[in-house]
Amino acid sequence: MPTNPPINTRMALLGALVETTSGTANVPTVALPNSQIFDIVCEPDGLYEGGEVRPDGNHGGSAKRNKTVQKGKLTFKMRLRHLDGLYTLLRGCGFVISGDDDEIAKPSWVNFAVRETLTFRVWQGGTYKQIYGANGTCKIAPEGPGQAVIAEFEYMGLWAAPGDQAMPSDPTLTTAAFRAAGMTISVGGGSIPQIDGWELDMGQEVAPRQDITADSALHRFQVEDGSPKLTIAPEYRLVAHYDHYGLLLAGTQQAVSFVLTDGTNTLTIAAAAAQRISGGDGSREKKRTVPTELELQKDSSGDDLTLTYSVPA
Repeated sequence: MPTNPPINTRMALLGALVETTSGTANVPTVALPNSQIFDIVCEPDGLYEGGEVRPDGNHGGSAKRNKTVQKGKLTFKMRLRHLDGLYTLLRGCGFVISGDDDEIAKPSWVNFAVRETLTFRVWQGGTYKQIYGANGTCKIAPEGPGQAVIAEFEYMGLWAAPGDQAMPSDPTLTTAAFRAAGMTISVGGGSIPQIDGWELDMGQEVAPRQDITADSALHRFQVEDGSPKLTIAPEYRLVAHYDHYGLLLAGTQQAVSFVLTDGTNTLTIAAAAAQRISGGDGSREKKRTVPTELELQKDSSGDDLTLTYSVPA
């Protein structure tokens, strides 16, 4: 048996907890439940001052750099499934959770009083890395027609010193993954010409809260605003069948609903006031398409986007 072997890249798990006090770590001890996560990268980000330290004097060359803000970056992807870790992760992306069964998630972009932060621990084959006081961004899109729907996250937080720790158990997967198949899609109350996928970019703006009384010179990171956009590329049709550019020029706000299903459970992504802001000229194989971007704007209740899980009977 080899001594001190290298660490296999496949041996990685992610845990996350909402912090009781924002900017103070709550250490995860288990992996996110019912969650299939991959492509995890956790690394320090800019620990030393940028540029070169080249003072004038009798000698050339560079001098020792000082440490700067002690921050870290975490990126990963997750296959979405019913009642996975998505809502925990969205609480660190400017979202609040509501409903009798905590089934509704929606952003609260400007109300900093409800902003929450996360502590992440990444286990990698007997070691761990950690960031805390973290907030981040999220995009959701399918891998392709009929394939799994993926959420892609990027978080910034305070970097903590890594250590050694045994890997926790793999999470038990209790529901099937949502796929880009059997979906119910509505734009403006009706169907649209065929699409092969979509991307929802929640458009979070993440910034640090500096604190020069702290050793890290940071208090935490926080989402300070957001501008969600939905991108689709429907097939181009005769104007009499579907007037893509007429709808673009009209500038009308329309309701949008995308319902994901695993055959039993659903996740509904909805916006009541989506406006088309671009319409391109594209193709898919030999079929002409209209790459379209919709900006998800505030409705009369102040909501620009909601996600809703079906509630188990």
